[in-house]
Amino acid sequence: MPEVVEWVCRDPSVDVMLDLESAGKQARQGHVNTWKSSHKMSDLDQIRRSVPAGRLIVRVDPWNKDPKRQIKEALEGGADWIMLPMFTELSELQQFIEWLDGRAEPLPLVETAEALTGMPVWIEHLNLKRFHVGLNDLYLAQKQRFLFQPIAEGQLEQLAQSANDHNVEFGIGGTARANEGIIKPEVLLGEHVRLGSSAVILSQTFHRNSATSEEFIHGFDFFDELNRLKKIVGKFERSGTDLLEKNSISFRHQVHDVVSLIGQKKRE
Repeated sequence: MPEVVEWVCRDPSVDVMLDLESAGKQARQGHVNTWKSSHKMSDLDQIRRSVPAGRLIVRVDPWNKDPKRQIKEALEGGADWIMLPMFTELSELQQFIEWLDGRAEPLPLVETAEALTGMPVWIEHLNLKRFHVGLNDLYLAQKQRFLFQPIAEGQLEQLAQSANDHNVEFGIGGTARANEGIIKPEVLLGEHVRLGSSAVILSQTFHRNSATSEEFIHGFDFFDELNRLKKIVGKFERSGTDLLEKNSISFRHQVHDVVSLIGQKKRE
């Protein structure tokens, strides 16, 4: 959908991701309703021509699946950022960054228990501008019941503090439209602001799984929905620590209620 890409890029805050990751994803997430990309490398040329410079992210397969061919083709196709998923060791990140050799910015995706534990220290040894925390695989890897448990249980606190201390930008997971979702953005985005997150992925529910460009462009007001989320973020950014902490408590209670409900349904 290059016309959709060009259309949404009218907003300079929107980055576009071509998602090529497939290795192991069905085995990890096949039992849950998560985004499973059908993107192909052949889509890259059209998308690159529709995306302003500095805005195209390409997610490749994990390093242990040897994605060097994907990375090479993504670089040749003009990727600005390369997102590496499912890494577990510092050496994987170092090899990945060395292999990029400045041809694109590295964008590590923290979504394993090992990466979550190691990244606060690894940041000191890496020349990174940004990373993202992937909640889908992270909560599954830790055998948790709900997507937002890693945030609610304080598992991102040390990582966020380290990133902020080293001036490394980061984002966390995804979000639905304003006033939608099990945990609404009106609460969730307050945790982003409290932790220092500066990015979020627009979830598949945000665009209602539009099957065609026509459905996406005319099915809803993308920019109005995006601005509603920005207003929520702006409210929290202007608030004091007391309001952010009060919102955090509410967030944790809501996540706990969801986890309890899921547990109850499993027992029935």
